Amino acid sequence: ANLIKKHYLGHMRFIGELYKGDLISIKIMLFCLPALLKGEDEAHLNEVDEEKVECFAKLMTVIGSSLEMQSEAMKNIGKADAAESLADCWKIVEIMAGRRKE
Repeated sequence: ANLIKKHYLGHMRFIGELYKGDLISIKIMLFCLPALLKGEDEAHLNEVDEEKVECFAKLMTVIGSSLEMQSEAMKNIGKADAAESLADCWKIVEIMAGRRKE
């Protein structure tokens, strides 16, 4: 199980490096990030999958600052959807952490 976890986290780092190298777009990243914070399907939407959350954390460790800067730059030229999507991810994280009510 520990080896599998190591592979998942390695994949997150690899995906993050692809994003930082401009090989994956911000649109794709902002599509994938919320999926790491939600349940598998409608019936389990509010259930927390610890492995997925850990993958989210690893990915944000790698790309967080780049993603923030790029989404702010897009917001400044009138494309606020990236910043809004990222803000929605952080709202989910704050709810999980108990710092915000739903």
